[in-house]
Amino acid sequence: MRTMFLEAFGLLSVSIIDIESDFLFHAICYAIWLISFNFNMLFNTILHHYSGFRNLNDVHDVTFHVKRLMFIIGVIVSISSGVFYVSYVWLCNNIAYALFSVAECILVGLNSGFYFLLVFEMRGARVEMTVSNPRYSITLA
Repeated sequence: MRTMFLEAFGLLSVSIIDIESDFLFHAICYAIWLISFNFNMLFNTILHHYSGFRNLNDVHDVTFHVKRLMFIIGVIVSISSGVFYVSYVWLCNNIAYALFSVAECILVGLNSGFYFLLVFEMRGARVEMTVSNPRYSITLA
């Protein structure tokens, strides 16, 4: 559960705080986001497999394989983004920075796609949340 909050914190912080305002904080938040995102994908994929959820129907089995592939690609791209950035810093190579930027875009897409799959798997499920106040009462269904 903590990794979910860390991932959201890291991604929001990377989006809000740019390199020019505070580079070190931006870099730390990027690392927090990547590490927690990869752990969340790992934990979710393991739970999907060992809970027996993937055996319920063919759709869940297919989404398991897609999640597993996204996890493998995500880990490789995460590691390569670090390698590309370090290469850029040491060698001042613009191609390395361009590859780092492409890796970052791929990771944002993987992040969105992975969580879309979670919502896609819950077809037919309902989430209810009630927010109440002495003056207002709202029910979302």
